[in-house]
Amino acid sequence: MKKAYFFTWDGGNLPRRHETFYFEYLADAMMAAREFLYKHNIDMINVFEGEGTDMRHIVSYFFF
Repeated sequence: MKKAYFFTWDGGNLPRRHETFYFEYLADAMMAAREFLYKHNIDMINVFEGEGTDMRHIVSYFFF
């Protein structure tokens, strides 16, 4: 069963600043967040698991 992962970011070449993706495993969401960060030249990305009021912060990545 896939879970919702909410990405929010700052900087980069995308006008939108948040997106929900669905992954079966947390490791897949974390790997996708890192790839998303580098692909779009994003300065910082936060990953949350869940939706609505049930979201919990998982990890933040920074691009240096």
